[in-house]
Formats: sequence, C-alpha cells, structure tokens
Amino acid sequence: QKTAYEICACLVGSEMCIRDRFFLACFGGIGLAALPLDLINEFRFRPTRLTLEEYARAKLQMGKRATTLIEAGKQIQENQRMRKSRGTAARKTFNRFKHNVYLLDEDWRKLSDAHKNRAGRVLWSYVQLALGCFGSLLSLLWSLQIVLFVLPRTPGANVPTPVFDVLGDFFVWLDRATALPIATALYALFAFYMLACVMKGNFKFGLRVFIIFTIHPMRLGGTMLNSFLFNVGLILLTSLALVQFCTNAFLQYAQFAAAAELFGIAVQKLRYIEYFFYFYSAGMVAIAVITLLWLLICPTARRIDTDDA
Repeated sequence: QKTAYEICACLVGSEMCIRDRFFLACFGGIGLAALPLDLINEFRFRPTRLTLEEYARAKLQMGKRATTLIEAGKQIQENQRMRKSRGTAARKTFNRFKHNVYLLDEDWRKLSDAHKNRAGRVLWSYVQLALGCFGSLLSLLWSLQIVLFVLPRTPGANVPTPVFDVLGDFFVWLDRATALPIATALYALFAFYMLACVMKGNFKFGLRVFIIFTIHPMRLGGTMLNSFLFNVGLILLTSLALVQFCTNAFLQYAQFAAAAELFGIAVQKLRYIEYFFYFYSAGMVAIAVITLLWLLICPTARRIDTDDA
C-alpha cells in the first residue's frame, strides 16, 4: 500500500508528464532528425576558399542585406513607438526580422572563415561530420527502441508485449558482463542526447515556423541572456517527462529503480493516463520522420523577404 505522500507524488508526476510530454514529443521528434542532419550539413556546406574578387562581391551583397535589415529594424521601432502594429502581426514581423538577422550573422561567419581562415577550420569540419554520423546512429537506435519496444506496449495492458528491447537487453548484458558502470554511462548518454534533441528541435521549429515561436540560439561566447534563460527553462520543463520517457523506454534495465515504480507503474497505469503516453510516443516518431523528409528536401533555412516583414 502507498502512503498519501506517494499517491500525491504519483498524481503530480502524471499531470506534469502529460503536460511536458507534449514539448518532449514535438521538439524531441524534430531534434532526432535535425540534430545529426544539421551537423552533417555543416560539413557539406562548409566554407570554401574564396578569391579576393569573390570575397568582395559576397561582402557587398551582405552589406546590402545589412542595410535593408537596418531600415526594417528602424521601421519596426517606429511602429512600436507609434503603436501601429500590435499582437500577432507585430510578433510575426519581429520574428521574421530576428530570423533574417540570425541568417545574416551565420552567413557572415562562414564568409569570414572562408576568407580570413582560408576556408575555416578543416579539422572542426570533420569533427562535425563524425558527430553527425554518431548522432545519426543514436537517433536510429532511439527510433528503433520506440518502435520495437515502446509502441507495441498496448495502452492499458497489464503485461507489456514488446517486439524486441534493443537497448534494454544490451544494457542488461553489458551490466552483467563488466563491473564497470558502462551501461549506466550509456543510459545517461541516450538521456542527455534526447535532451539535446529537445533543445535543437525547439530552435529548429522557431527557425522554420517563426510566426509562432522566436529563435533562441546558443553560441559559445555569444549567447544572449534571454536565450540562455529560455533554454534553461525548456530543460527544466521537459526534465520530468524525459525521466519518465527514458525509464519506460529502458524499463528492463531500470525496472528496480524508484523512477520505474513511480513512472512505469503508478503513473502510467492510472485510468485513461496510459493512452496519452502511447500516442505521445507515436507522435514523436511521426514528427521525426516528417522532419527527416523535410530536411532532406530543404536542408537549409530560407531567407525571408524583408519587404514582407
């Protein structure tokens, strides 16, 4: 029997998991495809060495883009001061402006690498390729684990009937084969990778669907405070749902943990609650597939016409 404290913890955990699982499914699904593909595309579209004439032409074009954005920024400030634009229209205009500023900054960084650093840092480009391939492997394993283990567990069933526990069996075998905490480290690796996918998915969604969300990029030595706080808030928002998701995804390995009792039994078996977890997992896979197809067709974000902003 459970104490009142344990029952309250289960109810609070279920409510927070249902609420936060939406962000985990949406942004995590996008990030599963976008995180490795963006790293590979960084290698594919890495800066190439430019001649002085090519650099001068590209710099002139960026100067024109910067001038246009400055005029657009002044117009936005004037509209805000005169209160000519409010609500959704004003937010949409500002997000378009921020979108174009970010793309201009990225293009200038690549142009500077191509000119000053002679096509940029070659070693870092190959590191990005290696990280992209490794991320593709992690995303593939995550997708197989969801499809073969999480989804076949019928909602409301008392006994799970998974097809094959890909990672769970491997973690259990690895834990028995060696005394080193290698399986625990791999469990943490997959959990933190999913968290990175959530952050990447949020940024990618804001970069493409700028009408609803704004972008909050994280750069080493160049992160704005509001972007830092937003990403920290996103991590805190999805952390409980991520713990629940990882616990159920690797239930065979984590079955004796306290989180397994809370999230795998007490929460997921509540009446009508189990259906939410099932469809959220299916939605994550569907979003990942749609994102993969979209990024293969349109690998780079397009620049929005400033006149429309």
